[in-house]
Amino acid sequence: MISNAKYIFVYSIGVIITLGSALISYYLFKKSNTIDNLPQRRSFFNILLFLSLIYVIVFSLMKDFSVLSHHSYVDFVGFLEIFNNFANGKGLFCSIQENFVPGTGNWLSTHFTPIAYIFGLFFKIYPSSHTINWLQTILLASSAIILYIFAKPKIGDFSAFCVSLALLLNPTFQYITLYEFDFLRFIIPIGVLTVGIVLSSSSYFWILFICITALLVREDTALFIFGIGFYIFAFQKRKALGSGIMALSLIYLIAVLRIVMPLFREYGEHAHVVAGSFFEFGSAPVEIIKNMLLHPIKLIAHLFHPHKSINYFMYLLPFSFVPVFGSKALVIALPSAIFLAFSSSVTHSSYFLYYVSPILVAVVWATVYGIPKIADILNNRMNKQNFLKSKIKATNEKIAFAVLCGSIACSIYFGPSPISIQFWNKDFSLAPFRTNTFNINRYQPSSHDEIIRKVAKLIPENASVSAEQFLLQEVYKSKSIYVFPWIEGVEYIFFDKKNPIKTGGGGIPGSWNGLRQNPQFYYDWVEKRQDVFELVASEDGVFLYKRKPDAPLYSQPFEIPPGIYVTNAEIENAKVNYQKRINLKTK
Repeated sequence: MISNAKYIFVYSIGVIITLGSALISYYLFKKSNTIDNLPQRRSFFNILLFLSLIYVIVFSLMKDFSVLSHHSYVDFVGFLEIFNNFANGKGLFCSIQENFVPGTGNWLSTHFTPIAYIFGLFFKIYPSSHTINWLQTILLASSAIILYIFAKPKIGDFSAFCVSLALLLNPTFQYITLYEFDFLRFIIPIGVLTVGIVLSSSSYFWILFICITALLVREDTALFIFGIGFYIFAFQKRKALGSGIMALSLIYLIAVLRIVMPLFREYGEHAHVVAGSFFEFGSAPVEIIKNMLLHPIKLIAHLFHPHKSINYFMYLLPFSFVPVFGSKALVIALPSAIFLAFSSSVTHSSYFLYYVSPILVAVVWATVYGIPKIADILNNRMNKQNFLKSKIKATNEKIAFAVLCGSIACSIYFGPSPISIQFWNKDFSLAPFRTNTFNINRYQPSSHDEIIRKVAKLIPENASVSAEQFLLQEVYKSKSIYVFPWIEGVEYIFFDKKNPIKTGGGGIPGSWNGLRQNPQFYYDWVEKRQDVFELVASEDGVFLYKRKPDAPLYSQPFEIPPGIYVTNAEIENAKVNYQKRINLKTK
């Protein structure tokens, strides 16, 4: 309760500051012609280009320093391994995924992301984590340039500049940039371009071409494209094109999930990686629909869980709720938003994470269309009321500038960038982050990090290794990679007793919290079995063990540390899955 009250207070202050900044800036410049005259004096494209370049440099360096200080985890390392394998002629293979769910080592069986081949080619040219960090930041920053180009004819030069800069300042956009690598985030630049072409072009060819291109980002972008088709059908009245795109997106999604992705799976039953998060109302379509109709209160409570509702609110706040006035564009995000809302995992709706990338695209375009709507309301409808009449005309420029001022305040309060509060104040928190921190300490490598790199060099690339999540980045070139505390069958075990930010692996029940609360319990699985493992190196809390050539058989332990609650069913399920792994690998 105390924690909830704390965050209610923190967010309430942030809302007041954001909306207050937007309103105050509007009224301060309401009677001034300065803002209206700006577009006549200069073009803002070069300024935006310069600021986008600054964004690329700052955020790419932040990501690079996160890696150097060992603040990257399994999601990032998984893609490092995938691209490294591709560069070495092994395809899009991920041993981390294979060792977690046997048969899913080919990444396309987990998520269908054909654009991975493009990143693989760049990684082949320059095989480094810097390649991933800089390339993804460049692509994301290009979203602002694309938005400016397509928004300028609709709301003017200066207004387009303000909204595009507001996108770069958007906390969600910045968190997505800094978060572990994933392909779904690239629906932002491609999606902004897609919507821009749909809103500006009458060419069926180009609309279909960009929609098909967007589908190659990841399988669930089909929901975003369905929203595009619905918008064309309902609001542009191009029935044939709209219905065709909706049909295309659904056929594509079903074909990829049911046919294409299973083809890349070597063995085992096919269940999508996030399927377990969507069983709240059943596992079959008929069962789900039936349970939703029979339990409407439960459905509403599920869709509008307090944590989810706060995130819905945060989608709109950085643009001072102007997107509400461009609600037609928000319809584009509706399929994606509903899909995420159905998940039992609150993180799928979190404004901190890349899952909401398609929603951000619709929100920013709704801002573009909401600005002239607000100007129209202020100039026409409100002036019909005597007590609201004003001789000062509301313009797109003044409203867009107010949005920009609100977004600056929002970025300072809620964002992770060097201009934000949490970057400089480690005690300022917007959520109970488990592993991530956006304080400056995250970006400061130490001598301890150098020791980690030195010890990691003792592990040969042709070996299998189990390492704690924050150490995985040092072993991504290894033959086979496991997340500690999985130890069976691995040749090297790599852990750091000094780092307190620990998190376990999904295959070991209880380790998610257990490794953080009682890490020595799991280290004892290695250190107390001197008949199995020998110490290779130990320095400043960093330990590297090697399995002895003549070691006796040592099955994977599943003991639970004291104080960690795990059901018997979870333990039994882990053991069953463990046996399945053995059976599949011996076939």
